[in-house]
Amino acid sequence: MQLDASVEKSFKNGISLFAKASNLLDTPLIRFIQSGPRTENVNSERNNGNVIERKEWHGQSFMLGIRYKL
Repeated sequence: MQLDASVEKSFKNGISLFAKASNLLDTPLIRFIQSGPRTENVNSERNNGNVIERKEWHGQSFMLGIRYKL
């Protein structure tokens, strides 16, 4: 599960400030191969019987910015 958040404040003069944050819980992306006859002899990490194909850590990311509407 990934938790993201964003907030934006607009002003009358056309300027808006924004902030975005992604992957606040710093959880990895995990891809599975469903368990079955072809995966019985695979020596790899498992989760609920499914073979973990890949774990990727992308870390947290933050963005701050200013927008101007013409």
